[in-house]
This record gives sequence, C-alpha cells and structure tokens, in this order.
Amino acid sequence: MNKFLFFILFYSFSYSQSPKGNQQDDEASYKKCVFFINTNKDSLKFYINKLQRSNDICYRTTGDVFEAKLAYFNKEYTKTETICLETLKKIEHENDECFTSIKISLYTRLFWLKKNLGAYNEAYHFLNKQSEIIYSISPKNDFFYAKELTLKNHLAIIKSELGLYDETLKILKSHLPNLNEEENKDSLKDYHSKKYKANVLNSIGNTYFSLANKKHNATYLDSAATYYQKSFEVSKSFIPLHKDSEIIYTFKKVKVLVAQKKYKDALKLINQYKKINASYDYHQTQYFHKTLCFYNLKKSDSTILYANKIINNKEDKFERNNLITLYDILSNEYHNSNNLDSAYKYSKLTMQHYELAEKNKEKTFQLLYENDFEKAKKLNREIKIEEQKKQNNLFILFALVLIFVFCFMFFYLKNKQKKKQLIINELKNKTKEKETIKKEYNINKELESQILDEIKKINTELIFLKSDFSINMIAERINTNSTYVSFIFNKHYKESFKQYYTKIRIDYIVEKLKKEPIFRKYSIQGIAEEIGYTNASAFTRAFKKQMNITPSAFLKTLDY
Repeated sequence: MNKFLFFILFYSFSYSQSPKGNQQDDEASYKKCVFFINTNKDSLKFYINKLQRSNDICYRTTGDVFEAKLAYFNKEYTKTETICLETLKKIEHENDECFTSIKISLYTRLFWLKKNLGAYNEAYHFLNKQSEIIYSISPKNDFFYAKELTLKNHLAIIKSELGLYDETLKILKSHLPNLNEEENKDSLKDYHSKKYKANVLNSIGNTYFSLANKKHNATYLDSAATYYQKSFEVSKSFIPLHKDSEIIYTFKKVKVLVAQKKYKDALKLINQYKKINASYDYHQTQYFHKTLCFYNLKKSDSTILYANKIINNKEDKFERNNLITLYDILSNEYHNSNNLDSAYKYSKLTMQHYELAEKNKEKTFQLLYENDFEKAKKLNREIKIEEQKKQNNLFILFALVLIFVFCFMFFYLKNKQKKKQLIINELKNKTKEKETIKKEYNINKELESQILDEIKKINTELIFLKSDFSINMIAERINTNSTYVSFIFNKHYKESFKQYYTKIRIDYIVEKLKKEPIFRKYSIQGIAEEIGYTNASAFTRAFKKQMNITPSAFLKTLDY
C-alpha cells in the first residue's frame, strides 16, 4: 500500500491506540456511529448516547465528537460550536494520542462550520489551532503524516477561498497519485480512503469552477464538471452509502449549467430535485437556482416569486454572497418594472451586505468586488437619482395641490353655511323617515317565521350560488315584499343581505379551491361563475375586499 494512503487510513483508527480496559462494547458503538452517521440519525443518536455513558473518557469524548457532527448535519450551527468549544475545554490538559486526534477533529469541525458560514477569519484561526496540535506531535510517526495530509487539504481550501487557485490546484493534485493505489479491503479503512479521495476530487472541481468565474474561461467549467463527476463516481462505492450524494452532485451539475448559460437545461435538472432528494432539505437551493435561471431567462414574475421564497424564510440561514445575489437581482427586477420603492429597498440591502462583507474581510467581497460590486453601486446611484426626482416631483405636485385646495376652500366656505343647513334638514328628514318605517313594520310572527325558513332553505340548498339570486327571489317565493325580507334579515343576521351573501359566496369558493384542486385549473371568469358572478372584475373586487388578496395571487399560494 502507498505510504500516504496508509497515513490517511491510520487516522481513522487512531482511537484504538490508547490503552483501555474492557473496550469491546465501546469499540462496537464507535463503529456503529461511523456506519450510521450517513444513514440513520435515530440509530446514530442511540450509539452516541452509549459512547457518552462509557467508563472510558476517550470514548465518552468521542461520543461528543459525533454529537457535534450530527448537530452540524442538522444545521444546528450554534449547538455544534457550543459542543466543540465545551469539549475542547474539558480535554484541554489531556495529551495522549486519542485526545490529540479528538482535538484535531473538533478544530476541523469548527473550521468547516466557520468556512461554510462565510466567517473566513475564524475558519483560518481554527486551522492554525489544528496546525499547532499536529506539529506538536512527536515523534513524527504515521499518525502525524496522516494528520499533516489532512491539514494541507484544509490549507488548499483556504487558499481557494482567498482566490489563490493555482496554488490550490497544485496542493490538491499532488494528493491524487497517492490515492490511486490498490485500497485496503477492510470496509472501514476503505470507506475513509474513498471519502478522502472524493473530497479531494470535489475540491479540485470547486477550484476549476472558481477559476472559470475569475478568468471568464469556459474551459475551466468543463474541467469542474469532470472532477465533480469523478467525485460522485467514488462516492457511489462508499460503504455505507451516502444517501445525499446524488442530490449534492446534481446541485453541482446545475451550478455548472448556470455558469455555462444553459438555463433551460438547468431547470430540467432542478425539477428532478424532488425525486432524488432522499429526505435532503433541497428547497432553499432549488429556489435559489430557479431564481438565477428565471432571471437570466427574463421571466420577471417567476424570478421575484422564488427570490422572495428564500428571503421570507426566517428559519434557514443563507450565505451572505447568495443573499447579495438575491438582493441585487430583486433591485434590478423592480428597477426595470419602475417599482422604485422596492428597487431602492433591495439596492440598499445589497450595499449594506457588501459593506458588512468588506468590513469582515469575507470571501463575498473579495470575489465580487471587481465586477458585481461596481455594477451594484452604479445601479444604486441610478435608483437614488430616480428616487430623488420622484421626491422632487411629489413635492411640486403637493405644492400645486395645496394651492388648489386653498383656492377651493376660499370659495367653498362662502357657500358652506347655506349648504350646512340644507344637509342638517335633510338628515333630520331621513331620520324621521327611518323611525316611521320602523313603526310601520309590524310584521306578524307567521310571516317572520316563513322568511327565516326560506333563508335557511336557500342556505342549505346553496341557491345563493345562482347568478339570478337576489332578495326579490325570497320575497317572490313566499309572496311578500323585499322590504319585509330585508327588515327581518337585518334583525336576525345583524348585517345587510348583500354583505352576508357576498361573504358566504367567497367563503364557499375559497373552501372549494383549497380542497378540490380541479377548481384551481379554472379561469378567474370560470371561478366567478361557480358562485353566481357573471362579471370577473366584480368577483375579483369582492374577493380582494374579503380576503385581502386577489384570486390570482391566492391561487399561487395554493400551488406552493
């Protein structure tokens, strides 16, 4: 076996080098954790708890390492960091090989956590902590060389984040010859060897992708796709299998297609996410990829829809560079549609996050500064100028309106006293009429009962859905007049006839749309006719007044 490959595999079994008492159960629990880390979270929790109850401090602490890893996979980032830091504090003064390996593992977890959250200064800090521990190992044995190899891989990742892509490729490709020898057939060692190889191949793919963006050279995108494919092929031979390998590989294929401007091909792949997700939470990535595709395909409504699905999700934390992309897209979309208020809002957010990225010296700013930041600043200036013009125009309009109102009031006040008395008299007359009408409506109990029974029958038989339904229909059915029907209806239902039946008509169609998807395929006119409206515009006004949303917008929420 190649020497360097042996170092990698030795790393996986470093725990067994510490002297232990009765370790058979602990070792079995450890191997179960390794097996279930990518297959079954409930089983993993069970064996983590077993390790954490071990009499051996090394195995107990190993249980904490797996707990931190599980929290990381569940995107519980605060919990991950807390477990790592507390565990490191507990074993601060433990220095045998077992605890040295554990410390390196915990600092590695913190490195990946901060790197993936875009906190690159903190990630580099934890990389230095790894380095201090690794280079303190004496003598320089196989364990040391295996750890050093891992450290160099992490260094390559950081160099890539800093844009030093040629150096990154040199480091990563120097590993490849050491990973092509015949592998040890022991399943656990074989698994760690393949996992390391897949990670190196994937890192090379990421580096080529970044080079393509930096140098605007499409050839690098082909290289990125090739190494992503190689990494995926290795991952398919993992034992145990990684159930999320396929969808993560598909994410990368989509990323390459978008960079190649093959947006329709990318959308076809995006629509496959649901079939291959294997319980992976793919929605945020799906929405982001769709936003990019629809934006470049000039589909404004779809672009705004999917961008807002991400922004309005308060639960999942989104990387700043992706947020900047979304805000910039939205500011452009709203600017193009002349919605200056929204354009200004998202342009301002774009600038704020750029400034935060620059302040924190994040990769976001380093990678996007030369092109995107300047474009975003230019758009921001344009929107500010247009917003200022809008404010100036509003001020002029307001001044003109004020002058007009002043002139109008001047003439109006001359006639106010005359009209005031007329209005008062008219109101008094109307009040008297109402009082007279109320006194005259001496409706007998039998007629009142008939009216109420007829109303119940109409509600039960859904007669109110007919297009010719009116208060006169009730009056004719029981041979009375509509005034009596209106009086009895108001008395018992505490609202007008029209208000009541408008409300229950809208409630009826809302329930139908929610429970019977076939109705969602109808046109707005068709939906209106289902509840007796012959005019789609009248139906839309009634629907929006009651539901605070148009029928078209409501249908989109149901599709979601």
